Amino acid sequence: MTGLTKLEVLRRARGWTQTDVSQMIGVSGGLISHIERRVRSSYPKLRKALAELYGVSESTLFDDLGMAKEVDPAGLERLVG
Repeated sequence: MTGLTKLEVLRRARGWTQTDVSQMIGVSGGLISHIERRVRSSYPKLRKALAELYGVSESTLFDDLGMAKEVDPAGLERLVG
């Protein structure tokens, strides 16, 4: 694995900072950081907001426990392409 989460890759591909994302969905930048780095799981409302923001399904971004999914290097281009 790359150590990068799909959330981080999608955010960076759009040229957004964690602060940008946090302001767009109304949460703290620290929470976005923790979710991206897999320090904590996300709650359902946040998963929905992030999936809608990036235009993908929740299951693309999060596992069954609400942890951000890591990027498979082979699928990196497909994710941002």
